Amino acid sequence: MRRILLGLALTLATLPAWAQTRDANVAQCQSDDPDISIAGCTALIQSGREPPAVLAAVYYNRGRAEVAKGLNDQAITDLNDAIALTPNDNEAYDNRANAYLNKGLYDQAIVDFNKAIELKPDWDAHYNRGRAYETMGQRDQAIADYRAALKFDPNDDNSQQGLKRLGATP
Repeated sequence: MRRILLGLALTLATLPAWAQTRDANVAQCQSDDPDISIAGCTALIQSGREPPAVLAAVYYNRGRAEVAKGLNDQAITDLNDAIALTPNDNEAYDNRANAYLNKGLYDQAIVDFNKAIELKPDWDAHYNRGRAYETMGQRDQAIADYRAALKFDPNDDNSQQGLKRLGATP
C-alpha cells in the first residue's frame, strides 16, 4: 500500500511539470519556424498522451512544416496520418498534394488537390492545382484554376503571374 501511495504522490507531483512541458510543446508545434514546429510536434506524438483529434492537428502541423523544409517523404507520411484521423480536412489534402507536387508526382498531387477542392474550395488549392497543371503542360486546366483562385483573391499576384506566363488574361 505504501508503494501505491508513493507512486500516486510522485505522479501527482509530476503532473504540473508535464502540463507545462505539454503547453510548451503545443506552442512549438504551432510555430511558423519549421524546425521548432517539427520538434514540438514530435514531442507531442512521442508522449503518447494526445487524443485523436489533437493528434490529427499535430500530424498536420508537422507535415506542413516538413513540406516547408522540403522533407516531402516525411510530410506525406505525417499527412497520411492526419487524413486517417480527420478525413475531411481539406488543408491536409492540400499540403500532401504540395508534397507530391514537390516530388514531381503530379497525378497524385492533382488527386489530392481535387479532394481538397471538393471538401472546401479555396484560393490555395485552386492556385496549387493550377501550378501542377501548368507544370504538366495542361494549359487550359491551369488557366481555369488560376482564374478560379482569383475569384477568391482578385489581387493575387501569383495567379495573375501564372496567367501571364500562359498568355491568358484574368
